[in-house]
Amino acid sequence: MKSIFTFFIIIFLLSSCSPNDKKEEKQEQYVILISLDGFSHEYAKKYNATNLLTLAKEGIEAKALIPPYPSKTFPSHYTIATGLYPEHHGIVGNNFYDPNFEEYYSTSNRNTVEDGKWYGGTPIWCLAKNYNVRSATYFWIGSEAEINGCRPNFYNNYDKTVSIKERMDKAIEWLQLPKNERPQLISLYFSLVDDSGHKFGPNSKETEESVKQIDIALGDLFSELDSIDLPINIIVVSDHGMYPLDQSKKVFLEDLLDWSKLDANPTDAFATIYTSSSTERDSLFTILKNKEEGRYITYKKSEVPKNLHYSNNDRIGDIVLIANAPHFFIKKSKKDYWGTHGFDPYKYSEMHGIFYAKGSALKQNQQIPAFESIHIYLLIAEILQLPYDSSKIDGKPHVLKHLLKDQF
Repeated sequence: MKSIFTFFIIIFLLSSCSPNDKKEEKQEQYVILISLDGFSHEYAKKYNATNLLTLAKEGIEAKALIPPYPSKTFPSHYTIATGLYPEHHGIVGNNFYDPNFEEYYSTSNRNTVEDGKWYGGTPIWCLAKNYNVRSATYFWIGSEAEINGCRPNFYNNYDKTVSIKERMDKAIEWLQLPKNERPQLISLYFSLVDDSGHKFGPNSKETEESVKQIDIALGDLFSELDSIDLPINIIVVSDHGMYPLDQSKKVFLEDLLDWSKLDANPTDAFATIYTSSSTERDSLFTILKNKEEGRYITYKKSEVPKNLHYSNNDRIGDIVLIANAPHFFIKKSKKDYWGTHGFDPYKYSEMHGIFYAKGSALKQNQQIPAFESIHIYLLIAEILQLPYDSSKIDGKPHVLKHLLKDQF
C-alpha cells in the first residue's frame, strides 16, 4: 500500500512540474540576429566565406532573401524588424517627405532618425518587451528611437567608427550578464560589405576582401557563442544585394526636370515627387512619360504595381519613377560609383540578400526556397515564444514555422 501511495505522489509531482519546466525552457531561448548590409545572395559562395557557408550547411540556408520594395537599407531593415512592408511601417525610403508633418525624414538627420513618430508597427524588440523579454541592439534601424513609448533594454546611437570586433564583443558581454539582466534578443548591424559594394562594385577585389574580413570576424563570434552554455539561435541576414553599375546607363536627373522647384526625393534606383495639385501632377507625369525611352517607368502612385506594395502611404510620392536596371538616376555633379540597390527585388535577383540560421530551436541541414523578409519577424517571435496578432503583420507564420524543431 505504501509503495502504491509513493507511486502516485511521484506521478503527481512529475505532472505538476513538467509544464512549467517546458515553459521555462522555451522562455530561455536566445536569438542573435545579424545583418550584413549589402551582402548579395551570391557572395558567400562566390568569395568563399567559409564560416557563413559552414553555418548554412549545418543549419538553414535560403536560396535567397527577397527584400521589400524599395530595396534600400532603412526600409529593408525596418521591414525585418516589424514584419511589415514599407507602405505599412512608414519608412518608405532612406529619405522621404511626410506631407502631414510637412517634414523630410533623412538618414543623415539625427533628429528624424531618433524620433519615434516616424516609425510604425511594433518592432520585434518592443514585442519582446511587452512580454518581459529583454532585448539589445547594436545599430539596428529604428532602435535609436522611442517607438510608442518603447526602446530596447540596451541600444546604441549609430557610430560608424565602432569596430566590428567591438560590436561582437558587446554581444558576448550581454550574454554573460546575470539572467535577470541578460537580453534574449540581440541584433547587430555591419555596413562593411555594403560600403565596398557601392564604392567599387559587387564584382571588385575590394568587395571580396570585405566579405572575407566580415566572415573571419563572424567565425570568431560563432566560436565564442559555441562556448556559452545557453540555447542560442543565430540568424544572419542581409537587407538587400548589390547591382553593378554601367556608367553608360546614367539617366541625368537634370535632363528630366528642374528638381529644385519640386518637393521630391530623387535617388539612383527610383524617384518620387509630391504635389497637392492634380493639374501639376498630370503635367509632370506627361513630361516624364515622354522622356522614358525605356530607361525608367513613370507611375502615378495609385498605379504602382500591386506586387511592390508601394502605394498605400502618404509618404510615397504622387509620382513614382522606377528605374529599369542597368539604367540609374544620377546628378551630373555626382562622382562615379560602381554599385547600388533599390531596384525592384521581384524583377532583379541582384537585389536579393541572404538568410542563414542555426540554433537550438531550429532544424538542421535545411535548404529552403527564396522567401520575403517580412516573414523573419514571426520566426523570431516563435523562437522566443512571443504572442503576436498575425492580422497586424504582413508576414505569414506558415512560411518559416516548419523550420522549428517540434520540441525546443
